[in-house]
Amino acid sequence: MYKNRLLRFQCIAKETKEEISISCIGGSEQILRELLSDCRAEYLKRIQKKTTVFEHHDGEWRKAKARDIRPISTVIMDEDEKIALLKDIEGFLDERAPTFEICTGLDSINLYSSCREPVNNAFSADV
Repeated sequence: MYKNRLLRFQCIAKETKEEISISCIGGSEQILRELLSDCRAEYLKRIQKKTTVFEHHDGEWRKAKARDIRPISTVIMDEDEKIALLKDIEGFLDERAPTFEICTGLDSINLYSSCREPVNNAFSADV
């Protein structure tokens, strides 16, 4: 039940993905739009203070999980590598960087995937 309307939720596994369908009896899809809008708002609220971790699979970056934000000082790695990584990230995010101008319009995950090679099969950072 959602807002006093009976909804049917179905999830079907298809190879490496899942297909989800939500249906209701009635003439308007507005209730489904409201449900999806509410779900989106709740999801964004839950990940607001999280860092999203992406993993590289088959030539593309995929969301793996969301973790609590933590200071870079708590990341265990060689200090010189950490400084180099932070400089690389800052350069990547710099609006004046040539890569940014060339790739404008692409979302940041595809941008990072197309302009950089994966490091240790996972990427996560806060600047």
